[in-house]
Amino acid sequence: DALLAEKMLHVLSAEVRQPAENELRTFYSSNLARYTQPASHLAEEIVLERTDSRELPEALDTESSRIRPLPALTQSELGSIFSPALAREAITKAPEWTGPFTSNRGQHWLRVVESTPSYTPEFDEISELVRAGWLQQAEAQQERELTEALMGSYRITRIPAPHTASQAAME
Repeated sequence: DALLAEKMLHVLSAEVRQPAENELRTFYSSNLARYTQPASHLAEEIVLERTDSRELPEALDTESSRIRPLPALTQSELGSIFSPALAREAITKAPEWTGPFTSNRGQHWLRVVESTPSYTPEFDEISELVRAGWLQQAEAQQERELTEALMGSYRITRIPAPHTASQAAME
């Protein structure tokens, strides 16, 4: 049943018209938050044993090979890996080392080495993505309207269940 309904909606959505460029630009302007890329941060991490009592500079002098680069991550992603407080501190104090954040793997020290600010691509850079968003919204609207029209054309009749002897005994 669900597959048939999905197929019917897909067939009906084929009738969604293609938007004009001015409609796409208006949609883009009205939905800038949808296209805004969050700030990202390239960071490095070093993990020391939980029992390591050395100060970080001493550990870095002797074990700099343990420094591992992390992929570009947002503040939220860094916060979910370490802790929100450590992520905020590392971004604020960049490029200084911050920490430690203790986990079952050890003492984590974090250093943000480069940050890319949040930005919103220009319409011309992402016009096909904007078109896809506009079409998705138009299809959803058309589906709602068609569903409401179909629901309005049906009448639901409830037939009471037959009264059985066991139900009568319970009453």
